[in-house]
Amino acid sequence: MMHKYLYMGQDLTLDVVIKVEMIVERVCKKEGSEFEEVLIKFLESNTYKNLKSKESILKTRGTEFIVNELFIEWTKSNTIQSNAQGDYVYDLLKTVTLC
Repeated sequence: MMHKYLYMGQDLTLDVVIKVEMIVERVCKKEGSEFEEVLIKFLESNTYKNLKSKESILKTRGTEFIVNELFIEWTKSNTIQSNAQGDYVYDLLKTVTLC
């Protein structure tokens, strides 16, 4: 059985499913990646966790806004991983150019 997404008592399950598809499609176009690959990566993200949270208003935001939040999350995640490997200056420059 599929989990239902509720917001203020209204069932938004279909809206969230459609929004997830739109987000993944947009990321695929920007990255040139396969749908399944991006979908798995998205479903593991904090952005998706926030999207499906009952308390979050992220589901009321537009697709482009959510995609931008997702890229910010992935950029921060890559920066942390790279910093652990000693690439601090390179990642700092990447972050600055994104702002």
